[in-house]
Amino acid sequence: MNSKNAVVIFTIALLLLICPALKAQEIAKPVEIKSLTKIRLTSFGAGLEREQKIDSLHSIYVGASISAVFPFESRYLGVGRAPDIPLLNNVLAITPVFYTGFRRYYNLSERKENSKKTINNSANYFGCKIDAIPPTTSPNGKYKTLFAMSLAPHWGMQRSLGEKVNFEFTFGPAIKTDFETVRIVPFSKTGFTFLL
Repeated sequence: MNSKNAVVIFTIALLLLICPALKAQEIAKPVEIKSLTKIRLTSFGAGLEREQKIDSLHSIYVGASISAVFPFESRYLGVGRAPDIPLLNNVLAITPVFYTGFRRYYNLSERKENSKKTINNSANYFGCKIDAIPPTTSPNGKYKTLFAMSLAPHWGMQRSLGEKVNFEFTFGPAIKTDFETVRIVPFSKTGFTFLL
């Protein structure tokens, strides 16, 4: 075998060994979120939500629910002086809540690399939510609220419990107003979503 043929054979053998390794190092397809339509059951209510994908890691969502809410700034409508601390059953009211928000998922790739589920947007996220609550009167008729809104930047997580069920947890501060008073309160929501 002459040296020219040996160089050609060696080069071909080297390429045959390197090519599969190069193919194995191709960039993996990034994990992307998807659009979801959900029935949401939380500790304080139930509703319908649409989460719409706007790119591989960001989504916007809109929803409506029937929820038990604590009136923002209740006005005592009874006779005599209002109690200093209204009883929970006097103040908690069932009302429609309309909301919209934005989410940025941030650990989808890491979850996939660690062989964790990424189905149904199973990841952590940062987001911001706006709620609108119409005027509400307490069940006993002694407390009334005005139209209220809140803005809540938050951190959350969404985990798939099956093909059609997710667990969700969210918390952060909420800036609430009835357009007469503003207050900052903690915001948290825990619940399950059932995908349609």
